[in-house]
Amino acid sequence: MKDLFARYGGHGFIIGKGRASALNLPEDQSLDNMLDHHSVEIIPNLYYISSYTLRPEFMGAMSELPENMIKLGTAEHDFTDAFLQYEHTVRSDVFVGIHQYLNVFSVVIRTYEEDLADMYCCPKSQVTKTYDYVLTFHPKGQSEENCSLLDHPEYVEMLLITLFFTMGLNGLSLEFTPSSRKIGKNISTEFCNNLQPMLNNLTNDEDLKNLMLEYAETYGFNMRKEPK
Repeated sequence: MKDLFARYGGHGFIIGKGRASALNLPEDQSLDNMLDHHSVEIIPNLYYISSYTLRPEFMGAMSELPENMIKLGTAEHDFTDAFLQYEHTVRSDVFVGIHQYLNVFSVVIRTYEEDLADMYCCPKSQVTKTYDYVLTFHPKGQSEENCSLLDHPEYVEMLLITLFFTMGLNGLSLEFTPSSRKIGKNISTEFCNNLQPMLNNLTNDEDLKNLMLEYAETYGFNMRKEPK
């Protein structure tokens, strides 16, 4: 059931070959190579890799949550991972952790098994519990020493906007409740209230770029690239 979810490489399939997006994966799927050559640049020095469009080998489903992950909160949202006859709302916990470098963040979601079971009209026991690594978020312009999510809640906001945009939730139902952890308490009520309207205004990549430019200008995000 879950193998067909868009979070594992997109909706497209090629008969006899599997995911269409897999054809775009390089032989070297290391984090460094993927970030350098196969990530999406939103604005200068801000990059991401989304498993909804391209899933390298370090992303995808995990049976256990890695120890370094911290819960950001829970999203109640329309389900976009499969084409369904009717709209269904599910809950997904959102976790974040550091991936190899202090300014590279892994984002993991866990969609509640009971919600998926209800959607597919099957027993919960038939739904495998997984933690899905779906987004690599890389504010490259910020030094590793100046990239703490606890010290910079604006990075958390930028990360969440990018996550939900890549999940295809722009224009759909979404409500986000921050966790009780310190990092969750740093997420403002104003942001949570404005999250869905903000996403509804993002119809394409250019809209996401313009919103991230607003964040960069407001918070002094470094968009100056170092000469090679």
